[in-house]
Amino acid sequence: MDDMAQGASNLSAVQVEIFGQPFSLHGDPDHLLKLAQYVDSKMRTFAEKYTVNNFQLAVFAALRIAHENHLLKTRLDGERKAPGEEKTAGHPFTEEDKQRVRERRQRHHTRRWYERQLLAVAEGKLVMPNKEYKALVAFGRARGWNRRLSSKR
Repeated sequence: MDDMAQGASNLSAVQVEIFGQPFSLHGDPDHLLKLAQYVDSKMRTFAEKYTVNNFQLAVFAALRIAHENHLLKTRLDGERKAPGEEKTAGHPFTEEDKQRVRERRQRHHTRRWYERQLLAVAEGKLVMPNKEYKALVAFGRARGWNRRLSSKR
């Protein structure tokens, strides 16, 4: 007896229900029941949102599950690669792109901090010596955040 026939004889029949339809499946009963419940829940989620026929619900559920599977595989493939290896499937950005984004975020954060400091001083919530205030304004001016507008507009 070959392995396929022997494997099929070890499987047990399981009755499951997906979106009101009974199915007879062969395999591990606990696993098949969990899978059927998962597919059923996806179909019911789409049924609550959309008015479509059962075939379309099944396709929507299949696409959602395929999408989830693809995301998990992409993450897993990214984790399996060597640290210096290019990760193009799930991470389209190069290290240079990532560094540029980090620098931009840092500038943005710093500018927000600067604006909050000025606002707090203006509202009287933050009291600082005149020397510190001038240093704060000079810092902002050096970054180009508080340039004076020209009179010609």
